[in-house]
Amino acid sequence: MKNLEIYKEFYFREIDRKNELNNIINIPILIITGIISVQFYFYSQQIENSLKIYLEVLSIICALSILYSIFYLLKSFGNFFKNHSYKELNEMNSIYKYERELIKEQTKIADAESFFLEYLNEQFSDCASHNFLINKTRTEDIAKSKKGIFISIICTILFSIIFLISIITMAKKTENTKPIVKPVTTIQQPQSVLIKNSKQTKETPKTNIKRSN
Repeated sequence: MKNLEIYKEFYFREIDRKNELNNIINIPILIITGIISVQFYFYSQQIENSLKIYLEVLSIICALSILYSIFYLLKSFGNFFKNHSYKELNEMNSIYKYERELIKEQTKIADAESFFLEYLNEQFSDCASHNFLINKTRTEDIAKSKKGIFISIICTILFSIIFLISIITMAKKTENTKPIVKPVTTIQQPQSVLIKNSKQTKETPKTNIKRSN
């Protein structure tokens, strides 16, 4: 019975690892989505200076890293939509029937129990070994995917720094190229001249109109 407990522990541990690997994919997807959103936002801003070439190079490296990461994420999660063929124990009905057959075949119940225990050990061992290899491959694929995500994060950080520098340089250039508008100077005339001009404008010339008889 001690050996059976060991095989059971290995079997259920691989089942737990399977569930963990299925859930761990959510974090890389969120990170990739965030990186793509940041890249789209930056490219929505118009950048025209000498630093643009560096931004384009970083974007290409980031895009390749994301594609690399997505490739191994798909391989780890769904095996490219083929799904992973995990092994499980036989259905309980067939295990029960096999136990009943052993009891009928063997003259001693102890022998039947020994064969049945060996059968269970074989079942647990076979399933645990098969599932271990699948989980091992999936874990390695996720590790490769994390490398791609790490490279894309570094590229995004560098992209952000260069983007901010380019925005600052563009702002300084626009300030330097603005035309200087000189203020219009007005000459204020003395009060006496203004009063004299206003009187002249009010007076209208009188015209004599002769009537003809």
